[in-house]
Amino acid sequence: MSAPPQSVMNRMHVVSVPYALMKANPLSWIQKVCYYKARAALVKSRDMHWSLLAQRGQRDVSLSSLRMLIVADGANPCE
Repeated sequence: MSAPPQSVMNRMHVVSVPYALMKANPLSWIQKVCYYKARAALVKSRDMHWSLLAQRGQRDVSLSSLRMLIVADGANPCE
């Protein structure tokens, strides 16, 4: 019998936005944050930059539910 994923044990939902979708719609991760009322998000700095530029004209998008936003630069420090 296999154990349930650790995210389930922590009462955490993990939502992944594929790169192809991010390329077509930069606001997709912000829309997921709004839809699920996420409290924490992890995003690449490049994706955040493009989504915030695309979000300027949007008034129905709010990040007010976020308590923590972790921004990764996408570089691998081990290499």
